[in-house]
Amino acid sequence: MWRSRMVDGEQEVVYVTLGGDVLKKGGRAFRAATADQKYLKAQGISSRPANSSIEVPEEIEPYASRCGEDALELAYWCVPESVEACYRDAGIRRLRQWQADCLSSPEVLSGKSLIYVAPTSAGKSLVSEVLMLRQLLFRGRRALVILPYVSICEERVSQLRGSFGACGLRVEGLYSSSDGKWHTGADVAVCTIEKASALLNRLLEDDSLLRDVGVVVVDEMHLLGEEHRGYLLELILIKARLSANMSAASAQGLQIIGLSATIPNVQLLADWLDAKLYVCHERPVPLTMSVASKKAQTPRDPDGLVPLVEECARAGQSVLIFCATKDWCEKAATLLAEELWEKCREGVMDEVRASRIRLLEELKQAPAGLCPILANTVPSGLAYHHAGLTVEERHLLEAAYRKGVLCCLCATSTLAAGVNLPARRVIIRSLKVGAEALDATRFRQMAGRAGRVGLDTKGECILMTRSAKDTEEAHALLSAQLQPLKSSLTSQRLVRAVLETVALGLVRSVEDLEGRFARSLLRFFEEKPAGSEETWCCGPEDVPESLLKDIREALAYLKAQKLVRVDEAKEMGDSDGPLHFGSPQGASPSASPSKKSNVALMATPLGDGVVHSALRPTEALSVFEDLQRARQGLCLDSDLHLIFLVTPAASIEPDWSRYITYYEKLQPRDRAVANAVGVSPDFLLKQVTAH
Repeated sequence: MWRSRMVDGEQEVVYVTLGGDVLKKGGRAFRAATADQKYLKAQGISSRPANSSIEVPEEIEPYASRCGEDALELAYWCVPESVEACYRDAGIRRLRQWQADCLSSPEVLSGKSLIYVAPTSAGKSLVSEVLMLRQLLFRGRRALVILPYVSICEERVSQLRGSFGACGLRVEGLYSSSDGKWHTGADVAVCTIEKASALLNRLLEDDSLLRDVGVVVVDEMHLLGEEHRGYLLELILIKARLSANMSAASAQGLQIIGLSATIPNVQLLADWLDAKLYVCHERPVPLTMSVASKKAQTPRDPDGLVPLVEECARAGQSVLIFCATKDWCEKAATLLAEELWEKCREGVMDEVRASRIRLLEELKQAPAGLCPILANTVPSGLAYHHAGLTVEERHLLEAAYRKGVLCCLCATSTLAAGVNLPARRVIIRSLKVGAEALDATRFRQMAGRAGRVGLDTKGECILMTRSAKDTEEAHALLSAQLQPLKSSLTSQRLVRAVLETVALGLVRSVEDLEGRFARSLLRFFEEKPAGSEETWCCGPEDVPESLLKDIREALAYLKAQKLVRVDEAKEMGDSDGPLHFGSPQGASPSASPSKKSNVALMATPLGDGVVHSALRPTEALSVFEDLQRARQGLCLDSDLHLIFLVTPAASIEPDWSRYITYYEKLQPRDRAVANAVGVSPDFLLKQVTAH
């Protein structure tokens, strides 16, 4: 395939051969292109990627002569030699046995969805990359990678560009300030959950999801059960599956690869996505977990942190210390720097010392300047890491830790769920995360950072306790199982799901809604009777009554808010007054579904606007109400009204007593703005009384 790419700011045309080699435009490239086309034609394969695919790449050259019989070799799985060389440079020379076992399923290699469950650092990402390469190179379809945090997206983009870029594939990051557009020339899009939802909507509107995209990789899939963002991840997969089910192109299939930590009911995920399930309990680096009770230490170090860090520092090993709060992180880094000032410098190579000095200079150049605490801790190879740092500071500290310039980071729990920074020893100083108790999920994330593949023979996780009660809770945490995965698509979240599927044309009738849509929900698989088979038939047969009731209430709410239009509305339980989700005025669950089998559903212009805004329906309606009020009279005596209108909608509960204190200090013209947007003395009095 001929491709254009940017090199040092200039466009360069290259040819990517069948073997994955990238050749600059010239005589050699033209000869290779001619030879490839002749070879493909002889094999009966079209030269137009959109209309062709190589179903068995092991039977074409150069892969036929390279693949061999050793399933642990990357070449066995038709990984191009140029990509394999990049993996070798990164320290990956062979697959682990469990990775090869996972890939050995003919169904998965042919495009069937996969749920791969394994502990942290078990190599889940490598399996997904091998499967992505097959879709990208041999089927000419693109790949979408969904990750939970911006920091992980940045890391993954860098890593994929280093490996996939070797065979001419282009990787694009869609997160943070990105415009969210998946440009035509990009083969792989790496995005956060929120960006993925908006991107999928755009692909569905253009009818290009199944035409262009062959594989969707969802990392950290156990986050489906997470309270705040899990429902959005579930909605992404529901839309993808409904689209695949409706399209004639579904024979080609949309492969979903879910990578998850160990959870008790993982079979539920596989049933829901009609996917092959592979569960692995192996870990490349063995992990030991223990509890360290409070010992008699110095007054400055009451819980005995210093000796635990000193032991690793003397051996040149890395340490991650997880603290409950940002303040704890900074104090721990300061304590360790003062107590281990000399010991952290013993045996340190001149090159590392010079790198620490350079790191200090780079931190000085950062927009926030050099933090006094980091100025004292970095020379000893220590630093803190939390959300109070700027993006530039975090990147500098993370890179220094990876290179071994820093040997110890004192971090909050967000690091465990974010950037992949493994260590020989992980120390968890508290059974609290902020004001919340440390649960099994977060504990596993933290403990999973222990043990660096290729560097350590084992990993250690130490839970520190300060009382007999803490010690008892810590031992319980070591053996605690993760909570079973449960759908979070309920209440207003279900309302959003119904609205988006209707607006995108995935659901076109009440029969569709109560049949195909209901069966696409994870809740259907949670609540359906044991032994019933999955079908994509229309109609509410076998759909649990509680689920049908919630879907009908969601539809009634959307109709009342004029977000969805329903033909023959008289059969849907009309209501004259305002309707709130869950109200008894909703559509009657006992209404006969047969009367509504041909009732069409479509989004109103306002409903389409809500979907395009990517806001929750309640937030979008609130913004719409504010804009309507502003059309009647915009207060321009000050900037306050304009600031109010452009402030992003967010559900934040303020301290109402402090709020009133500020309100009382407002100038009369600003008070007029507050009254205009609904923040009146009566409103504030009600809020204070309620709280």
